[in-house]
Amino acid sequence: MARLPAAFDAEFEHKGETFRGIAELLYTTPDRQYTQAELADRFGVSTAAISGHLREMEAAGWIERTGTQTTFGWDTDTRDPGHTEWAVAITRFYADCWRLFKTHSQTAPGVFAMWGLVYAVTAGVGFLVFVVFALGVGVEAAVTDGALMSLAVAFLVTGVVLTILAPVQAFLTRTLWRAVFIVE
Repeated sequence: MARLPAAFDAEFEHKGETFRGIAELLYTTPDRQYTQAELADRFGVSTAAISGHLREMEAAGWIERTGTQTTFGWDTDTRDPGHTEWAVAITRFYADCWRLFKTHSQTAPGVFAMWGLVYAVTAGVGFLVFVVFALGVGVEAAVTDGALMSLAVAFLVTGVVLTILAPVQAFLTRTLWRAVFIVE
């Protein structure tokens, strides 16, 4: 498991195994919310004991209660483990990217927007390659600087066009759907 922040250890050094176990679980899964019952089942203690531990951590500002529900998670606004734990940061980044991909690959406008982003990022890389070769930092390029710049501009224009097509595709789909399937 990841090490809890030193400030947490200093503040709660006298606490027992269950208290630290709850803190470590919440710290290593900052995007997940747990109910008191889930935590009680996991650690084999009563919900009253869990409630006391959570209340103490919440009062100290280490965890936060979500909405009006009794779910708790690590307070990532003030103590984000992604800032100190590189594995957590990388895992969360790729999980977010995968979630976005899965969500937006389900629709035609989302696909246009994703490909637009891919082309725009490719254009950015192309511009960097152009700058590196134009400044003579690396080895000499097999193509001219003008060809590198042209490729970068072409990728950028393609990315912008694809991104603009996303809302156009949404409008066309909505309009055609109404015209074909909704009979008034």
